[in-house]
Amino acid sequence: MSNRLERRKNASILRAGLNSAKYRCLACEKANLNRNKEHFWPRWLIRFAEATKEPVSWLGKDLPAEAVQIPLCADCNSAFGHDLEGPMSELLPRISVGQSVTDPECELLVRWLWKFEGLAWNAFNFHRSEARYSSKFSLRERVIGKDSIQGIRGSLVVAMALAHRNDPGLHDWSLGMDSGLGTHDAIFASGVFRNVAMMVSFADFARLIPPMFSTYQLAGERQVSGALVLKPEFVFPLVSDAEIVTARGSGRLKVEHERFGERQNTNSALVTNRPRLEIPHPALRTMGS
Repeated sequence: MSNRLERRKNASILRAGLNSAKYRCLACEKANLNRNKEHFWPRWLIRFAEATKEPVSWLGKDLPAEAVQIPLCADCNSAFGHDLEGPMSELLPRISVGQSVTDPECELLVRWLWKFEGLAWNAFNFHRSEARYSSKFSLRERVIGKDSIQGIRGSLVVAMALAHRNDPGLHDWSLGMDSGLGTHDAIFASGVFRNVAMMVSFADFARLIPPMFSTYQLAGERQVSGALVLKPEFVFPLVSDAEIVTARGSGRLKVEHERFGERQNTNSALVTNRPRLEIPHPALRTMGS
């Protein structure tokens, strides 16, 4: 009964947030703009994960993945497609077969995961007038802005691991985020997409990333040499193994990122309505407990 009540409560909160998005875009936060309906899971990703048979939970209902939509202004919808989804639709299939990636491609993975986390956070919180995605950027500025990652780039770690095959008897491969929504943290994000498990973490907590993941700490400045810096390995027998390990590892990582974000916000002289961890303060960097 408690699980049912919790699902109903979450669905009610999400509906309130999406109703508020009728007046403000979930991505740029501007009001009175023409709206499009953006697929939360892009169509190319649904096709890639073959996620067409099993429903997902949305607004208290079980719906096909393609039916899960959120309102964005036309400009943000187009920008996300051009800057994130287009490149990712070419990159993720290469990763899924074990191909290595470059430093700029790791940055793309970071921004792509942040997009999902940010859209979900805004959808759940837009009904609160004081809520802001972060103290520095709108979601759009954060995930596609050229300057939004400067100063923190060299403190980010990307981690990936691959599953050999889907579970017997299942048609759909994995499609979902595992990192949950935080109050103070806007750094950590994780998920499994088809057979690719991935995470983005603050470097101080990289020791908590499950050891079977291959990791790469981004360079302080974007590298243009084209050098391959991270090769994902096939380490999980089945997709369900990737999901279990990613979910379990994400729990501890999210807790540590939340603690760090809370400490930073408590000690910050900058007072904001809804602070979330953006640029780590050097004095507050810690390995956690």
